[in-house]
Amino acid sequence: MEEALIANNIAYNREARIKIYSNDTGKVVGTYVPDFLMDDKIIVELKSSRYTTKTDEKQLYHYLRNSPYEVGYLVNFSTPQIYIKRIIYTNDRKLFLERRR
Repeated sequence: MEEALIANNIAYNREARIKIYSNDTGKVVGTYVPDFLMDDKIIVELKSSRYTTKTDEKQLYHYLRNSPYEVGYLVNFSTPQIYIKRIIYTNDRKLFLERRR
């Protein structure tokens, strides 16, 4: 994946640290390290397992819900056909962003 990003001049950070915020208080409660952060806008989480689980999807959903990022992709290369799921959680639904203003 990284070779394809470089070959196509796509801006990315590998394993960038993302702050995770509490919806209740708006305070930082931890960090998350996604596989790739594209153009400081899109989280990409890569998997290599025979099955993609709801747990995998929920994990990405929770990271989007509790970070300032709105779009994420879950990609599994080991399923019979490549599995790609886009998850969106818009910032207008995030209470912690309101508390930080």
